[in-house]
Amino acid sequence: HFFVPCRMRLLASLVAGFAAAVACPTSLDAVFADMHDGDQKRVVINGKSLIITPHGNNQTWEVSSVLRDEMSCSAMVNFRVPGKPNPPPVDLEVNLWWAQSTEPLLEKKLTFEFTDPSGKLAAPTSILNSWIQLGTAAGPGQPCPKHFASVFADMHDGDKKQVTVSGTALTIKPYGSKEDWLVKADVNITSCSAEIDFKVPGKPNPPPVSLSMHFWLLAASEGHFRTLLDFSDPTGTIGSQASPLNAW
Repeated sequence: HFFVPCRMRLLASLVAGFAAAVACPTSLDAVFADMHDGDQKRVVINGKSLIITPHGNNQTWEVSSVLRDEMSCSAMVNFRVPGKPNPPPVDLEVNLWWAQSTEPLLEKKLTFEFTDPSGKLAAPTSILNSWIQLGTAAGPGQPCPKHFASVFADMHDGDKKQVTVSGTALTIKPYGSKEDWLVKADVNITSCSAEIDFKVPGKPNPPPVSLSMHFWLLAASEGHFRTLLDFSDPTGTIGSQASPLNAW
């Protein structure tokens, strides 16, 4: 799925104290949920060395790359290695973002976003895929946004959605398409999450169960900020409760 990412406006209260904590890791061994492939990847960083391998399946490939520098925390990745199914035909640029929840009890995790700087698969600014780290670290958190309106790129559907928050009222509707539907939900300010039922008139192919949506603040080592919404199935019907099914 290819689309143009949207930079979100963020409240000053969400970024206070977060920017100083953002740095490119020199040591990492973590498992990520791959939004595009629907599986998991293991990422190991040692200094500037970046190694990606499959996780939780019988694949045996390995991708090696080098992080450019601490400021950009990015690398060019060639997935065309022996044993890797359906690799992209061009090298992709991967950029690391730190994700912080907006809960009273802070959770932190890493996300990787992939783009095509050559422009052959999509515009260089279009996000082709996101990986979200499984497992989080806890600490003091930031306030949940009470007034919010932005357009998000939907990783799973490959289109765009407009999300609006006013107090505890949340609405989701299509953006830039001919679809005509509206989802309404209530935001739980304590957890900064909402239970989303996409089974509304006019919505194509909605998930069969309500999904749990969480707000995350993304920060890059270069000082860029934006918002991430991730979705999981609290019932475990269509996916593990601990692994995101989609990200916007």
